[in-house]
Amino acid sequence: MKPPERARLRRLAIAALAATAGILAALWLLGSIPGPGTRGETVTVFIPRGTPFGQVVDLLDRNGLLRSRLVFRAMAHVTNAPRRVKAGEYEFTRSMSPGEILTKLVDGDFKKHAITVPEGFTVRKIAARLAAEGLVDEGEFLRLARDRAALGRLNIPAASAEGFLFPDTYSFYRGLDAGAILERMAGRFREKVTPEMTAKAGAQGFTLLQWVTLASIIEKETGLK
Repeated sequence: MKPPERARLRRLAIAALAATAGILAALWLLGSIPGPGTRGETVTVFIPRGTPFGQVVDLLDRNGLLRSRLVFRAMAHVTNAPRRVKAGEYEFTRSMSPGEILTKLVDGDFKKHAITVPEGFTVRKIAARLAAEGLVDEGEFLRLARDRAALGRLNIPAASAEGFLFPDTYSFYRGLDAGAILERMAGRFREKVTPEMTAKAGAQGFTLLQWVTLASIIEKETGLK
């Protein structure tokens, strides 16, 4: 290749790099501009599993979160975000920039629901409370709470999860299945009911199941809701 041709190709390559850098810089600046709403305005958006990225953009736009669909899509494709968006329920403010929205979607920063399970709550009441928040199908939760295989995986030595779901305040998000929620609550029981407590129950002549059953009866008799 002759020197003039090499020089011309070098100039073209430098120009292309400069243009690319300019486009990326422009996208970065546009991506940091706040959204069309005020800072206090919040909106909840649920993205079902398997939703194409184009429909995700439609959802965000319909909820007044985007100043420019074109800028948002360009930013997303530059960062390969369309393949990394996680399905779930999100809470945004209408003042969020495109970059902030994309970060939330890629990180899976889901909206959390605080669920309080008081002492003495039965499995049926727990299922009803979770269902009221739209977190589980009530029937599915109750079915799993009596399923031998599921109970075995949770290390629950009983025919039901009754008494083995620790009363506490939990933070769940929509999209967790009933099995994952049961696992979290049964895991909290195992954290709180220490080996020392189990040994003490054994010294009194009780198995873990008998001890949990007795505790549940006492709670009901004392009128705890």
